[in-house]
Amino acid sequence: HFSTIFIPDIYPVQKKTIAIEVPAALASRIKVVEKSLGGNVVKTVEQGGNGKVTYVYEVRDIPEIKGEEYMPSLSAVAPRLYVVGLFDSVDELYQHMRTYTINAEDDVAKINEFSRNLVAGCVDDISRIKTIVEWAQNHIRYIAIEHGEYGFRPELASQVFEKRYGDCKGMSALLKAMFQAVGLDARLVWIGTDDIGVDWTEVPALSSGDHMICAVMLDEKVLYVDGTAHYMPVGMYPSSIEGQQTIIENGETCIVDRVPVMLPEENTDSLWIHMTVDGNSLKGKVKRSLIGMRKMILSGTYNGLSAERRDDFLLAYLAYPRKNVEINNVAVEGNTMQSDNVVVEADIIEKESCQHLGDAIYIDLRPVKHPYMEVVNVKDRQYDVKFPGRYNFVSNITVSVPDGFVVDYLPTTVEFENEWVKVKIAYEVKDSAVVCESIATMKSRDVPLADMQQWNALVRKIVAANNEQIVLKRKI
Repeated sequence: HFSTIFIPDIYPVQKKTIAIEVPAALASRIKVVEKSLGGNVVKTVEQGGNGKVTYVYEVRDIPEIKGEEYMPSLSAVAPRLYVVGLFDSVDELYQHMRTYTINAEDDVAKINEFSRNLVAGCVDDISRIKTIVEWAQNHIRYIAIEHGEYGFRPELASQVFEKRYGDCKGMSALLKAMFQAVGLDARLVWIGTDDIGVDWTEVPALSSGDHMICAVMLDEKVLYVDGTAHYMPVGMYPSSIEGQQTIIENGETCIVDRVPVMLPEENTDSLWIHMTVDGNSLKGKVKRSLIGMRKMILSGTYNGLSAERRDDFLLAYLAYPRKNVEINNVAVEGNTMQSDNVVVEADIIEKESCQHLGDAIYIDLRPVKHPYMEVVNVKDRQYDVKFPGRYNFVSNITVSVPDGFVVDYLPTTVEFENEWVKVKIAYEVKDSAVVCESIATMKSRDVPLADMQQWNALVRKIVAANNEQIVLKRKI
């Protein structure tokens, strides 16, 4: 299991020497893969007279490890060394990991009978898969437990089914058994989340993975199923595993593949508001519909809270980025494991969003609600930025023009785009109302530290445009 050596420490390092001695018998096999070393590390290779090879790394003036907002996993960005060669290839690694899954017979008779009855009314494979996943996510509690052999051996599917809890491996073993019971070709899948920072093929080592999911082979298409991704519809993938390299069990050999990368539009948060001016407030109805990761986050957070805290959560969610907001008559629909979307509706009062000055009303809409389009503090920052996901926020806000008033000023339509973000804000007058439509898309999660000034400059422009006000004027 030994394979990863981190160079930084919790304290600043003035000087450190790392020496990896490889005996002659392994010198042709064991190698060292270097990641993110930078100019503070100098490498030399010493050849011993007896065939021994020593890799020496002299380290100077490395700052301490510290947490930063929106930082990638340290495992993916810190200066580090991987000792490779303990497994000669992905196939050899697979043969080892597979031994943890094939050396125990499991009595799945109860699972088979239960699964067939569960999907009795389903008409196709996708509906069978969704029905099984929904049941498992509702009835099998996910508990991350590592016990014995570094947590590499999945618990038997029958035990997970009986006890009603399991870790990612146990849940995957149960899903595989349930899928197979209804005639589906299901396999176990080893995967490293985006916390890992390397592919299996780059570093064929046990440390290159930290998760297990399931796959169903459908007409030469691989459909991945993550039993731990509660409230994520089948066919959509959490940011933590999208694009990550997989090892799919395939008998004596393995299949190396990747989880598909979702488009930002598949993680969309859509907002509709229709409001009227009420003194210094905007008053009306709000509706938000969320799909993909946005649905997973809202439903997972909402259902994970106690009943008395849920209203406060929805208030903060619907109010963002404002503070002084009141909501009433809240309704939540589609809040189930495998629904395509979740919808939140409410009556809303955005207080102090209007200013009356003489014969004019100044209205502050702030249509862009994207939570990650903000200036990042780069002072003393060490690491690149990695946002939680590539999310898409769409808003359509209508404000009725009060009787006796006309529109005196509308902000101009603006568009901003670079390699990380795309934003459009547009206003128009339509049927005695002002309609503002905005689209804010996170095109990439990763912003290099070297480009943060460029990121911040564009975000400041977006914030300025978002703070533009509508001006209504009393008719003369």
